[in-house]
Amino acid sequence: MTPSTTPAPPHGNFSGSSKTPSGDKYSTAKASEISCRADIYERRHYDTRDIEAQHLRATEPHNWRTFPVVIGVDGYRLIDGGSLIEAICHIDPETEVPIEIVNVAEGLRIRSQNNASSSRPEPMARARRALILRNEGYTNAQIAVSVR
Repeated sequence: MTPSTTPAPPHGNFSGSSKTPSGDKYSTAKASEISCRADIYERRHYDTRDIEAQHLRATEPHNWRTFPVVIGVDGYRLIDGGSLIEAICHIDPETEVPIEIVNVAEGLRIRSQNNASSSRPEPMARARRALILRNEGYTNAQIAVSVR
C-alpha cells in the first residue's frame, strides 16, 4: 500500500465519502504516528504471533475500522488496535489510517471492553488495569467491576 492510498471509510463503503455513519468527518494519520500506546493501554507487549495474524488484514484497508486515539503532549496515543497498527507499520509506516480522537474516559471504556473479551490476557494486565483506574480516580468498587 502506498502512502497516497486512502483507506475506505471505517464502517463500510459510503460511496467514497469521508464521513462516518453519524455524519462526522473522520481524520487520518500515518500509521507510524499512532503506533505509540496511550498510558491507559495496559498491554505492554505484542506477541509476534499477534502481529503475524494481523498481516493479511493489514494489507486490506477496507477491513480496517477507525483507530481510537487520545491526544497527548507528543502527539496521538493509540487506545485499541495495536497489533494491527504494528502489522501495518511492518508493511509501510507511512500508510494513512483512519483515526477517531476520544477522551480518556471513552478510552478507558474501550480498554475495559477489550479486557473483558480478551482470550489471551497478559499475566500482569489485570494489575496494570487496576493501577490505571486507581490513578484515574476510580473507587475500589468500580475497579473490581471493571477488572472482574
